[in-house]
Amino acid sequence: MRELVRAYLTISKDLTRVMNRVKAIYRSIPCGGQRVYHPRHRQESLSKITHPSVRRRAEFYYRQLDVLWRKQARQELLAESKVQV
Repeated sequence: MRELVRAYLTISKDLTRVMNRVKAIYRSIPCGGQRVYHPRHRQESLSKITHPSVRRRAEFYYRQLDVLWRKQARQELLAESKVQV
């Protein structure tokens, strides 16, 4: 159980870091809220980036976000906590 909690916290911190990196790319471009993170709006957000290397970096960050979504880690943590009780 302790290891699952550590894993969840680590994934949460990593996710926050990547989201901050994505948001930093869009600081000079008008965009609002959580929209830049959502997969449905990614192409729209990426089209606002004019510099190819910056767009490529944003694509890398988006791939990291896809891997880091903490939903599965949270589900495993909750399932394990029910077993422990």
